[in-house]
Amino acid sequence: MERNSRRIQSLVRTAYHAGELHNLADLLEFVPKELLARRLAKSKHKIDLLLSGVGQFTLREIYSVGTFCGLSETEIYIIVEASYFKQKIK
Repeated sequence: MERNSRRIQSLVRTAYHAGELHNLADLLEFVPKELLARRLAKSKHKIDLLLSGVGQFTLREIYSVGTFCGLSETEIYIIVEASYFKQKIK
């Protein structure tokens, strides 16, 4: 694993356990959108579209983001679910 990935995982895990990650917007404060796009093999524009409609993410994409960020399936799902319901309320 490259050093940058380990650094991101460490930052994300620390933020998650400190209660600082509530949704995907919070996650993007720690993970650059460019890296997320590269991880999902999508353009930054496509990532913006997915983030504006979280329900469009596939489970594979959600779990891929979680793995990249060092989060368990349950942890990333909680973050995505919070984003989904936040968008649904608007």
